[in-house]
Amino acid sequence: SILNNAEAHRQAAFVFLYRNLLSQPRSSAKVQTSAKQALQTCLRVVIFSGPMAALVWPLFTAACEAVEDNDRNVARTVFRHLETRQGMNNIVTAWEVCEEIWRRSDAGQVDIEWRDVAQELGREVIFG
Repeated sequence: SILNNAEAHRQAAFVFLYRNLLSQPRSSAKVQTSAKQALQTCLRVVIFSGPMAALVWPLFTAACEAVEDNDRNVARTVFRHLETRQGMNNIVTAWEVCEEIWRRSDAGQVDIEWRDVAQELGREVIFG
């Protein structure tokens, strides 16, 4: 539904604010709570075949911060549904950047900036 889509954006905005303005670490309870909620609302959008055209930004923003396997599995599911339904290259690109962020995070790297990762991969993430 449109309400789930709006809630996904709201929670992703919290993730963005906590990480970029308040400099909270990825492991912060505030970041993780908002990321989980954003991912769950993104999942509800795809389960109920809601409006997916504007879902890339909240999905990407929350997924990049996911540290738990369950949250990452939710992100994988939503990315797959979006790619299947829309088939747009920006979804695949966002997914590839997200996976690289997870790989680096799991290897112990901190303060990973998605823009740097995208540039290193030679990719441009487009949210529209």
